[in-house]
Amino acid sequence: MNRSIPSVFLATLLASMFATEALANQPGVATSTHTLPAPATADSASGQQKAIKLTEYGLAARKVKNYPLAISYYTAALNFYQLLDALIGRCLVYDEAHEREKSADDAVATARIMTNTGTHHEFAVKFYDLAGLDYYLSKKYDKSIASFSESISIDPLDPKIYVFRANAYKMKFDFENTLSDLKKAMELDPKSIAAQDSYAMTFADLGLYQFAIDKLNDSLVVDKGSSTTYMNLGQVYTSMGKYDEARGNLNRALQLDPQNWDAVSNSVKLNFYTKNYVAASRDADTWLDNNRESSPSIDVEYALIWKHISSQPQRVDDRASLEMESVKLRDQNAWPHPIIDFFLSKIDADQLRAATVNGDAEFLKIRKCEAEAYIGETNLTNGKVDDATKNFETASSLCPPSWAEYDLSKFELKSIKNSAALP
Repeated sequence: MNRSIPSVFLATLLASMFATEALANQPGVATSTHTLPAPATADSASGQQKAIKLTEYGLAARKVKNYPLAISYYTAALNFYQLLDALIGRCLVYDEAHEREKSADDAVATARIMTNTGTHHEFAVKFYDLAGLDYYLSKKYDKSIASFSESISIDPLDPKIYVFRANAYKMKFDFENTLSDLKKAMELDPKSIAAQDSYAMTFADLGLYQFAIDKLNDSLVVDKGSSTTYMNLGQVYTSMGKYDEARGNLNRALQLDPQNWDAVSNSVKLNFYTKNYVAASRDADTWLDNNRESSPSIDVEYALIWKHISSQPQRVDDRASLEMESVKLRDQNAWPHPIIDFFLSKIDADQLRAATVNGDAEFLKIRKCEAEAYIGETNLTNGKVDDATKNFETASSLCPPSWAEYDLSKFELKSIKNSAALP
């Protein structure tokens, strides 16, 4: 429950935005990238003409996914003239290159230009939505909320925006505003499964699991074919420790949508809890094979973390593959990358704890919770049961009930207690 908004929202939004670039008098046919000059050498008679030519080059570089070159051209164009084409192009390139916060900054700038000139308000909403989602993925939740609020001020009747903003409020544990936005979304669209499911899962995040299940079952009355609803039911049942019910719902989710990657991710955890470690590792590989290039680094890192802890009970040394995967990741110093460094013995437990101070102070407690949980897993693997018990007790006291590491710590404490009771 503690990971990003399902990526389908962002993918759908981006698909609708590629046509937006035509709004600002998109220049003519782009020059082949084989003949592109360096950004600083492009020549024209005026600043605006130079910006247009550089934007053409930026578009050409973007088409062949040469993102650094495209960004250079778009930035050079903007230095000559504030051409909307260049700003939109750079915004989308930053997003495609997973530089989410920079994309969000450009999206906000684009939306402001559109609203200030009184034109294309419908597209201003899209760019504020893009900014909100990209700030969300960058863990800039206040900026995410502000962007969605701007979008709502232009179009207060779109239920999806309230769902998006609710997700950002939830990540700040502002459940009052979360529920308020979700109620508004359901008022605007009583058949919105996204709003109904998010409303239900908010109560699961509060530890009110049975109420969440009842609400999710209400969603199924509206749409019995909702893969997401079955996935959410599987997640809640997993948190409750009702693993048979969890498996049935996750299987149904994947039958309805084999590419429901959130369901695959939840299946990794469920297989871990049922001690089916081979299946957990296989599911982790399936998720990585289909998402490592397109997903935010943080999601890839958590997938690698769960693959690693699933390999440990099998006595499989996955450190070489973990090292190979980790060096490819963006944001090498950002959380949760220090957890991977800890698994690779690059830092010790105390250094991992020290690394938790780096980042937004608002979420320090959560980083500490995660660090203790994974230190506990390592201690448990090494037979240090007493130390692991203390780690899991600390983690469960720090983690919100909605956090994967809360479920993990509670599971391990129960397993340790059950093992101690055996003759």
